[in-house]
Amino acid sequence: MNPFTKPKIAVYMAGIFLAGGLSGGFAGYHLARHQFFRLPPPRNMSEHIMNRFDSDLRLSADQDTQIKPLVEEACNQLHVLHQKAMDDGGRVMSNMDATIILLLTPEQKTKFEEMKRERMGPPKDRKGPPGPRPQGPPPQGDADRPDHKPEPQHN
Repeated sequence: MNPFTKPKIAVYMAGIFLAGGLSGGFAGYHLARHQFFRLPPPRNMSEHIMNRFDSDLRLSADQDTQIKPLVEEACNQLHVLHQKAMDDGGRVMSNMDATIILLLTPEQKTKFEEMKRERMGPPKDRKGPPGPRPQGPPPQGDADRPDHKPEPQHN
């Protein structure tokens, strides 16, 4: 007598498929939830753009020297704009929460505060949005500062 019949094998395979789908879905959701609103640091963005320009456009050394500061400045500006948008969004949500809580019963207020804590997640796990952002620009190294002038490259 064979313990593995075709129906049993099919059930096991379906179970393995479902378990893989569930674990992949959970991992994807968790990753997207924590990284969806993040931009890479300005330095990484500008390096990526310059690498693409160099490979696709085959920039000369002179062009590279002229274009690189423009790309770095644009990436720094984009980072500042993104940070401002996230800050503004956090303020909008805080204002909404403050207005809504005035309309709730004491029991609803307790549940609402619990919902807000769940939305924010535990502080030690928070690596980025959602939620209020710290004020001011992020810490930057010399090469990421908007006022930093890169050394000219001599090729």
